Amino acid sequence: MKKYIKYVLGLLGLVVVLGLVACSNGKDLSYTINGIDVPPVPDAVKDAASIGGVDTDGDIIRDKVERMLAEEFGDDPEFYEQAKEYALAEQVAIMDPTEENVADFTKLLSCAEDQTLDDLKKVTDTTIDTRDREIAYGKAFAGALLGGC
Repeated sequence: MKKYIKYVLGLLGLVVVLGLVACSNGKDLSYTINGIDVPPVPDAVKDAASIGGVDTDGDIIRDKVERMLAEEFGDDPEFYEQAKEYALAEQVAIMDPTEENVADFTKLLSCAEDQTLDDLKKVTDTTIDTRDREIAYGKAFAGALLGGC
């Protein structure tokens, strides 16, 4: 009887472990920074491989940028939302530099206060962290004018 109980408990333990691995596909799926749900740390090589980088949640903002937003601005919900809007508009304009997308981003720049711009520079620095992204940024905003708010 003792052998049988050990055997059953051993199998039960194995089933639980295998179930956890199967459900998470070997990855921890819950990440939070400053109480904000964020994607996992992206693989640096995969993230640098394209302008769009790694975006596991499909919200257009690269995972690395989302994590930085939560780390830098997550303790100020109002500014966090503003920085997230900025990051989204910037990424959209870089990936699809239509006149409308560029204008949406430059309007955010025009309406930002000086101190806000200093903080938002961190977002841009994280967004254009490869040579290809710097080039895409330059092409997107070459000749763009900042208008009124």
